[in-house]
Amino acid sequence: MKLIEQEIALPVLYTIEPSSVQARDAIMVTGSAIKSITTAGANTAAGMVVRDIRRHLRDVESVRKDLSAPLQAAAKQLKALSDDHIAPLQDEMARLEGLATAFMVGEQRRIAAEEKLKQEAFLKAQQEQFEAQDRAAKLAASVKTDAGLEKAIQAEVKADMAAAKVQDIIAQPEQFLQKARGQSLKQVMEYEVMDIKAVYAARPELCKIEISPAAVRSTCLPENPVPGLRMWWVNKSTFANR
Repeated sequence: MKLIEQEIALPVLYTIEPSSVQARDAIMVTGSAIKSITTAGANTAAGMVVRDIRRHLRDVESVRKDLSAPLQAAAKQLKALSDDHIAPLQDEMARLEGLATAFMVGEQRRIAAEEKLKQEAFLKAQQEQFEAQDRAAKLAASVKTDAGLEKAIQAEVKADMAAAKVQDIIAQPEQFLQKARGQSLKQVMEYEVMDIKAVYAARPELCKIEISPAAVRSTCLPENPVPGLRMWWVNKSTFANR
């Protein structure tokens, strides 16, 4: 499948400009030559190297952003293009799946209703069988005349017919969902957060809690402890940009 008419051409391999490599390596050579800082001059030299490193890092990041901006813009455009292309298909799929789901739910209801009718018919037929068998047994036990024998025989026939009716009901084929090949129906849970605080109070494991480093550094001090948070001061030397 071809999504767009245009060809997207990108370099097979990206390489760093030699001048940038030379600038980086020159800074590394200067910095690695400083093995310790025991004099004001060495400290000044270290500060100059740090500034050069910071400037190089800033320049690299700025160029990287400039170079990647067209790529990111193209990626966004391609994503928007593909989303717009498939939107009507997704809508149609959702519509058809909704209709199919309604049909399957209707099938479930139909089967449940038919099974209920079958169960009710079975219980009724079974009760009639028990009553017919009981009547036949009583008549057979009380036979004294030919007329009584005839009634007992007729009662036995009715009992057999009642028993056969029960078996006919049992033998009825099971009901199955009428569905397309590969189609299935399952329950999928959906949810909506009504009160996140109530959710956290009842089930904290359902919530994700993250510390905001910026908020900690801007509002907290080691002198004012925060339960669950360890804070301390460290000395860090920095060099201002020239």
